[in-house]
This record gives sequence, C-alpha cells and structure tokens, in this order.
Amino acid sequence: MLQIQDQESLNTFERAQSLFMTTVNFLLSAFSGVTVFLIGLSPVLVPLALIAGVMY
Repeated sequence: MLQIQDQESLNTFERAQSLFMTTVNFLLSAFSGVTVFLIGLSPVLVPLALIAGVMY
C-alpha cells in the first residue's frame, strides 16, 4: 500500500534550491577555468592571432 509522504521528507524547494546552486557553482567554475586557460595561453594565442590577421 502506498502512503503519501509528509511535508518534511519531500522538501522539494530545498532540493530545487540545492540543484540551482550546484548549477550556478558549476557554471562559475567552468567560466573561471576557461578564463585561466585563455590567459595562460595568451602568449601563444596573441601572436598567432596577429599573424592570422595580417595574412587574412
């Protein structure tokens, strides 16, 4: 026989809030990683971009 769960065991809002914060933290972490990656490669990427711009 199935029983309806009580309000405390469902806590849908807290689970949704936790998932939202996890997603925001992941996006911020990914953006930070991409930024660090591009800054780290800038000594290589800037001259290559300049050469590519001149050749174009």
